[in-house]
Amino acid sequence: MGSTPELVFNVHGGITYSGTCDWIVGDFEHAWWFGFDCSHAGDATLPGPYGANNFSGDIFRDVAYVKEECEKLADQLLFNHIHRKIQLQQKS
Repeated sequence: MGSTPELVFNVHGGITYSGTCDWIVGDFEHAWWFGFDCSHAGDATLPGPYGANNFSGDIFRDVAYVKEECEKLADQLLFNHIHRKIQLQQKS
């Protein structure tokens, strides 16, 4: 039984979305989307039509933070892809 993306990748709050793309991206026939969100306990939100339900100590995750997490996830995805490719070559 293989590990799920939620267990393999370390990103803020864990992977909260994964799914196949509905179109081909570049040279990849089987592209996937992976995502995370900043709506977990301890994450502050901006006021909206329903107000902000923030608690003392909640932290607002700004664009710079999210960009850093995206880059961290991309690095992990690339490492995992290369590692799996090497494993498959060694089995051949």
